[in-house]
Amino acid sequence: PEDIPVTQASKVKQKAEKFFTKQVPDEDGRIVTKYTSGSTGEPTQVHKTMRHFQLNSAENSRLASDWYFTEHKRTMSVEPPDSDNPAGHVKKETLPDGTLHFSHYGNEFSSVLDCLIQSRATRFQSITSVVYNVLALARKHPQALSLRLAVTVGEATNPRIRDECEKFFGIRIFDTYGAVETGTIAVRCALCGEYHLADRHLVVEILKDDGSPAQVGETGRMILTPLFNAAMPLLRYEIGDLVEVSEKTNCPRSHFALRRIFGR
Repeated sequence: PEDIPVTQASKVKQKAEKFFTKQVPDEDGRIVTKYTSGSTGEPTQVHKTMRHFQLNSAENSRLASDWYFTEHKRTMSVEPPDSDNPAGHVKKETLPDGTLHFSHYGNEFSSVLDCLIQSRATRFQSITSVVYNVLALARKHPQALSLRLAVTVGEATNPRIRDECEKFFGIRIFDTYGAVETGTIAVRCALCGEYHLADRHLVVEILKDDGSPAQVGETGRMILTPLFNAAMPLLRYEIGDLVEVSEKTNCPRSHFALRRIFGR
C-alpha cells in the first residue's frame, strides 16, 4: 500500500465531488448523503452506501459486545434541540425491548445532571465534554446517581480524566472513535481498557513523519482505507489525527491497540 499516495483530508474537502462514484453495484444499496461536522472549516459532503452502514453496524456490535449494553433498562442521551424539542425539554419513551429511554434536549450541564438523577438512568450517552462536565458537577452528590456506564462520542478523550471519573464514581466509560468519512475507527475495550481497531471494515495504517509504521509506544498519523463504501472510495485517507500505539499486546480481543487518540 505504500506505493499508493496518501490522500490528504484537505483535498477531499476542497473537491469532494471528485471522489464520488457515479454508479455502485446494486447489492451495495442506495447512496446516502452525510456531512462532516465542519469543526475544521466548512462541512464536507460525504456519500455512503447502505452496505457501508450495515458493515459499520456489525463492527460496532463486535467491538462493543463485552460492554453488555442490553443489561441497562433505564437509559439517557443528550440530543440537539430542534423546533419540536426546545432546550431543556425531556422526552421519555419505552423502546421495543422494554428499555425506558430519556432524551434530554440541549447540553446545559446542570439541567442534564438533574435529568440524569431524576431518570435514574444506568447508561448515559453524550459527546465527551458534556459527559465529563456533568460528572464534574455530580461530584458534590455522587450518591444520587444510578449511573453504571457512560458512553462518550465525538471528541477526543483525556485518559487521566476518564480514569479519575471511573474510579470516583465506580462506573465504566465506553468511548468510540470514528469519522463521518470512514465510520467507526476504534472502540475502547472492556477487557484491557485500550482502543481496538475496526479492522474488519477498514485498513488502518499509523505512520510516523518519515512514512514508517509507528511502533509500540510511538505516536503516528492515522491513515485509513474504508473497504466497503463504493459510493466514495478513499484510499490511504489521512484524516488529520494523531494516535499513540499501545504497549498492551496480550488482550484476547486483539494484540494491537491504541493507547490514546490525540485528535488533530
